[in-house]
Order: sequence, then structure tokens, then C-alpha cells
Amino acid sequence: MTCWDENDGHSAEGHLPEGRLLLYLDGELPPKEAALVQEHLTACWSCRMNADRVQEAVFAFVKYRDEALRSLAAPPSDEKRFGRRLEDLRERLGNRSWLAHLYDSGRRIFPAARLAALPRPLVWAMACLVASFVAVALHTWSDRVPVVTASELLQKASEAQARELRATAQPVVYQKLRIRRGARGATWELWRDTTNSRFRQSAGKATEGPVRQSDDPTLASELMEVLRANRMNPQQPLSVAAFQTWRQSLAAKREEVSRSQTEAGETLTLRVSAATAIAVGQITEASLVVGGRDWRPQAQSLKVRGENEIREYELSETAYEVIPLAALTVFTEPAPAPTATRIPAAPPPATETPPLANPLPTRAELQNAEVAALYALHQLKADLGEQIEIARESNERIVVRGQVETPERKRELISALKGIPFVAARIQTFDEATAPAAPAQLPATIAPPPEANGDSAPANVNLFERRLVRYFAERAAAPEDAAAINRRIAQLANSAFAESSAALANGWALRRLAERFDDSPDEQISGAAAARLREVIGNHLAEINTRSRNLRTLLEPALVSIARTQSGAAPSPQPAEGTRKARVMQLFKAVEQVQRLSYRLFNSGQTIAASPEEAARRMLQALAQLDDARLALEQDGHK
Repeated sequence: MTCWDENDGHSAEGHLPEGRLLLYLDGELPPKEAALVQEHLTACWSCRMNADRVQEAVFAFVKYRDEALRSLAAPPSDEKRFGRRLEDLRERLGNRSWLAHLYDSGRRIFPAARLAALPRPLVWAMACLVASFVAVALHTWSDRVPVVTASELLQKASEAQARELRATAQPVVYQKLRIRRGARGATWELWRDTTNSRFRQSAGKATEGPVRQSDDPTLASELMEVLRANRMNPQQPLSVAAFQTWRQSLAAKREEVSRSQTEAGETLTLRVSAATAIAVGQITEASLVVGGRDWRPQAQSLKVRGENEIREYELSETAYEVIPLAALTVFTEPAPAPTATRIPAAPPPATETPPLANPLPTRAELQNAEVAALYALHQLKADLGEQIEIARESNERIVVRGQVETPERKRELISALKGIPFVAARIQTFDEATAPAAPAQLPATIAPPPEANGDSAPANVNLFERRLVRYFAERAAAPEDAAAINRRIAQLANSAFAESSAALANGWALRRLAERFDDSPDEQISGAAAARLREVIGNHLAEINTRSRNLRTLLEPALVSIARTQSGAAPSPQPAEGTRKARVMQLFKAVEQVQRLSYRLFNSGQTIAASPEEAARRMLQALAQLDDARLALEQDGHK
């Protein structure tokens, strides 16, 4: 039983007592105490969830009471016939409730005359026992997940996801789904940038280990077509929004909400079926399973009418996370190959700059045109993660193609490319690219977020962050509470994510340049083009240097203190060895390592070392390696 501490209004476990919480919700606390409770609710998820649950129980009771009172008829005027009418009503209603049976049993065992003869202390003891039993029953009932209507279920699930997204800066929703259709199976991973409307996905075999006959990654493409045909967003296959869109498209429907108990807890299942004739390719019945506590969709099944059969698809969620955009590299990787993306059947006109007529350009002319196009994109920072790529088309021209967010950005890029010989621009907005078109194919496989290495610490315990709390507390000019220190750490983490992600975007740009323009003798370019390439490379190196210095300014004081070591002196340029491409790849790996470690330093689910001291030393070492690789590449450019 919880121990009460009436001095500060909290339980011994650090949470608000239910009595104090009820007084606060009823508005019966003094202003000073109410402010303290409000401050606690702001910082405590557990108490805030408990308060929401109490309010929902009160609202449900009031709603039920109002509906019950409205349904009652006026009392009869003839008192003699009142008993008979009650008896008729009982016969029409059928079985009586367990409370009625309990009441009748109590009346038979303890009639009024017998109760009057019993000693008063015994009567009070029996009353307390009955009251305790009723309280336990009500508590057990209120702790169960109520069966709600279909609309309430979808609304609660939508609100829960909205709250989760608001709690994360620039949220990216990551889902890993398992798809089943009969014996066929596949996995489907999705990354959805809700801030910038960007999307990545990959499909693979359904099982670990060797490929089985039942593994069929094309099942994801098949399911995407089903979703499009039924007005469901294929970028959110297992979501409340997609399910609600299909549900609202039905002219008539039958709905049922049921509760079930699983190993993970209670779940609610919404089953919706069409009540009218359905055309071939349309969904006849769908069910959505959500968690009884967090309201997050966990599984979904779709029954689709075929020519001579009913095709059933089953989706189940195996992984889910809302991640800050700055902690991911998936959107800074090169855009998928054009053969693997969906291109509208009829792209908008007037978006292509026609190439020059005969004679056909030479290899050197195409190379110079490609550098000119790359330089124009670099001037507009379109080489730092946007879905833009440069390709050669039949050795006749250079094509710049891809997708951008707004029509203004599209016009800006096309205008910059206009007039460059042998260059054609094929750029679309995301809305144009997602218009109804030919059957889609999945993009090339995208690597998932980085996994933790072999070193481990207790799950969900970030030892480095705990040590960082002590670091800030020891160096504060004035005593700071835990909330203030946590805010400082959150700001530090967000800044580190942003700086390391920006450095990685420039690292990707350098890697693409190295892979595109190697030192082969048949890839010679003019002096002007070579100067432009050196300028672009120099700009990316300067940006990486800036981000590296910013990271050192942010992290180095704390890292040096925690690691109990001295910060390494600025590295001196080392003799450049190997090809330029090899040195670029070395720099890219160093930037990628810094970005990965800066994310894991502050991630509760991942660790980079067994102790905070070792984690700090690894981060300092990664920053030093980054500077070494950058200086080696800069030395190569000065030759």
C-alpha cells in the first residue's frame, strides 16, 4: 500500500497520491498547492497519464448517467401498479445483473428485522467489508481498457500519435513491418520525414538467414497497388490515417470493436466490412489492431476481392520509433536509382531544356557540361541531400533529374541549369511525382539507422548522459535543478546532432564527386572545369572543418573532463598516400563515425562503450581522425 506524505503532497514513490490528484482535478486545492501539482504533472508522464485516466473514467460515468436518466420514463401515478410494472419490465429485460442478485441475496440473509437486532459495531464492520469489496471491484473495472466506438478508437489513436510527434524535434517515423499473403512473406522498412515530406523505404525477405522459397520482396509493391486502389496512402500502410481514409470511402459499412488479451497486454481490434457490393480490386473487409494503453497501431489485415478469390494481406509491426531527423543519415544518402522510383506517365511540360542538335558532343564536352551542371547545383546547395542526381543519357547529353519540395525550388533549379550546353533538366515536385501513374516499384534498399556495436551497457541506461549530469552540476555557477540540467543536455544533444549531420551531408557530396570524377586518363576535363571542381571540393572541406570546430566547441570541454585526458593538439598534415578517391573515402568514414558516435552518446537505447570515460575517449579520437583525414585531403588539393 502506498505511503502518504502530506507535507509535499507526493507518495513515497515520488508520484501524486490519488486523493491529492482528485482534489486538483475538482479544483478544490488552494492556489499554491494547485501550482505545485501542475508543475509536477508537467514533468511526470506517469502522473499525467493517471490524471487522464481518472478524467476519462469520470467523463464515462457522467455520460452513462445522463444517457440512463434520459431513457427513464416518468414515474407511474398509480403506486399500486408500480410493483407489477417493475416485474413486467424485469421479464422483458431478461437476466438480471450480478448486482441485483447480490442485493437479493443480502436481503434474504440479512432482513431488516435481523439487522436491527445485531450489535451496532458488527453492522458497521459488515458495512465496511461490503464497501471495501465494492471499491476493489470498481478499481478493477476502471483499470480495464473500455471498449469504445470505432470513431473514438480512431480519434484516440490519432491523438496519441500526434502527441508523440510533437514531443520530438523534426520527427522521422521509422517502421519495420512484416507482410504476409498466404505462404508468401516479406519485410518492409519505411522512414517518413514528417517535417520535410520526404520518404524512404526498402523491402527484403521475411526471415533471417538463408533465402526461403516463401520470401517474396515484391509483395510490398503488390500491397502498395492495393493501397492506392483503395485511397490509402502507401507511405503509411499501417496507420490510423490510411485506415480512416478507406473507412470514410465506404457508402455503407458494418463495424465492430472487440477487446483481446495478448502477452504484450490488452489490444483493441476494429473490424470494418463493406455492406454493399464491392468491385474487383477493392477491400471488402479490414481490421486494425491498436494497443490498449498507447493506442498505437500494431497490426492490420486487408481482404481484397479478386476475380475468383478473396486475397488477404496481413501486416504486423516488428519495430517502431520516432527519431529526430538530425540523428539519421538515411535522407543524406544518394537518391535511389531512377529505374527504381515511380515516374509519372505524363510529366508536366516545359521542364526540360532541349539539348543542342548535331553534331554529337565529344566525351570531353559531356564531362565539362556535367561539371557545369554540378557547379550550378552546388551554388544553390542542391548537392547536400536533396533528391537530385546527374546522369548521362546515351552519351548525347547530361540529364539532371529528381524531386524537390516546392514549385519555387523547381523553377530555381531549372533556371540555374538553363543555357548550359548538352544539359537537360527533368525535375518534379513531390506532388507531381506522387500523382496517379503506372505501377510503382520500390526504391533501392536503404540502410536502416545504425546499430549499436558489441559493447553494451544495461538496457535504456545511458551512462555517459548520467556522467554529463554530474559534469554540469559540478560546474554550475549557482545550484541548478534536474530539469534545468536536462534542458542543457537536450540542447547540447540537438546541437551535436545538427552539426554532425551537416558534416555528413558534405561528406556524402565529396564521396559522390570522388566516385564520379576519378583520376582515369580518359576522364580529362578543361582547365575551367577543373577549377570549378576544386572550388566545390574546397567548399565542402571548409564546411566540414567548420562543423568539426563547432563540435569541438560544444563537446570537447565535457569530453576532456569525463575522459580525464588532455585534448589532442591540432593534427599536422601527413603525407598523402593512395588515390584521391581512397582519401575521400577515408574522410567520409571519419565523418560518418563522428555522426554515429554523436548520436549514440545521447541515445538511451545505444551505447558506444562500457564506461563514460571510454565513450568520451572514443569521441575525442573520432574528432581527431576526422581532422587528420580532412587535412590529408586538403594537402592533396594544394599540390
